[in-house]
Amino acid sequence: AQESGLDEELVEKAGESTASPLSYLFSYASGTSSVSEDTLPLSDRVYIAQSRIIKQIAREGGCVIVGRCSDYVLEGEVRAINVLIRADWDARVSRVMTRNQLDQAAAVERIKKTDKRRASYYQHYTGRKWADANNYDIAISTTTIGIGGTVELLKRYVELFNSAAD
Repeated sequence: AQESGLDEELVEKAGESTASPLSYLFSYASGTSSVSEDTLPLSDRVYIAQSRIIKQIAREGGCVIVGRCSDYVLEGEVRAINVLIRADWDARVSRVMTRNQLDQAAAVERIKKTDKRRASYYQHYTGRKWADANNYDIAISTTTIGIGGTVELLKRYVELFNSAAD
């Protein structure tokens, strides 16, 4: 929000949403015949600002960026390791139930809505299918090796990645 000059509350609300195609029609119908960043819907302006910031942070050194289409944003930009971290359905439901103090039905509903929103966001901005392992260097299931095992595996992967670059 600070970097883009956009209102923090608006940025938070627009964070994982996409603009309706109608918003472009309204912009055109209002007499805005040329497209500039200022005439884009808020969600698109947020995506552009996030992308700039992600690239800047990645160029400055080692970092971890979760989501925000960062695999796509950083493609060809910097040396990056793109990781897909997954868990099986039951493990996801259990984790959401515990973390958010929800019953099973509410946890399932939350996961489905979140997955749908994320898939739509990712598709809209990248043209790719969300959570497709083909878009990542490595895919890990926390169900199989747990979160601690995932951390250890990633540490080792980063070591091997860095030594291969030397």
